[in-house]
Amino acid sequence: MSAFPRALVTGLIDDAAVFPPARSSLVDALAAHRIHRTGPYADLVGPLLLPPEMVEPAAQLWPQTGAAEPLDLVVVSRPGGDLDALRAAAEQAAAETRLDLRGIELGWTASWRDAGLTAPQIVLELPRGLEQALALTDAATALAQAGPLDPRVVVKFRTGETPQWPWPRENELAEVLSAAVAMDVPLKLTGGLHHAVRGEHPVARAPGVTEPQHGFLNVLTAVAAAASGMPRPVLATWLATRDAAPLVDALTGLGPAAVTRARRVFTAYGCCAVSDPIAGLLALGLLHEEKTP
Repeated sequence: MSAFPRALVTGLIDDAAVFPPARSSLVDALAAHRIHRTGPYADLVGPLLLPPEMVEPAAQLWPQTGAAEPLDLVVVSRPGGDLDALRAAAEQAAAETRLDLRGIELGWTASWRDAGLTAPQIVLELPRGLEQALALTDAATALAQAGPLDPRVVVKFRTGETPQWPWPRENELAEVLSAAVAMDVPLKLTGGLHHAVRGEHPVARAPGVTEPQHGFLNVLTAVAAAASGMPRPVLATWLATRDAAPLVDALTGLGPAAVTRARRVFTAYGCCAVSDPIAGLLALGLLHEEKTP
């Protein structure tokens, strides 16, 4: 039997420890991120996601973790956030030798270019409704017009429920994934993807309460299916699957080119407890124990 392609999950999980529901303190998040980035599954973990106000203290605190290398981070502003604060924090992070700015995230607006934002990668969070197609088209246009020194544009879709954002069902997520593949726009996800497989999972800090959550293996399988030309109903079926076995079989059967195509679209997702998806992969026997160079 073929081995599960580790490239499918390499750099997949961005560290969103300071954001809800974990809400870790910056000190704890930095210490944990240092462990994640030097542990046996460091290759699975992406940069630390921080709001603008935490950039300066992060630069002060990061060396106290014992790290010699700069902190890899992305500065995140939620939709409707202060773009002046985001720009100032990104500029500070780019100039700070103790930090390695990988990108910025903000809610999409038609005027996002006017904010004067600069970073290696700009992630635009998608809205719902009629504006979503406009946002995707705008991102595709930005990618097509980009020069070699321009930021890489990525879109982001929220898969977890918030008080202002109802949980997106399989059909809605399938539509977003299908559109991203069709328009060749790289996509991040955020929220709720703690578990490998779709199910009703416990709500953090709410004993006895469960909620529907998408599985990251479901998403990987659906994206791979979309990249191979499968229609949205097939994607929705994969997203609804609650059995790990067919997902693992489908993903294990992907060749290197299919893996590359899938990850070109699904670049990463933010998770406030990166140990959860890693534990899920270990429980399914999909990771080896030794550290990857």
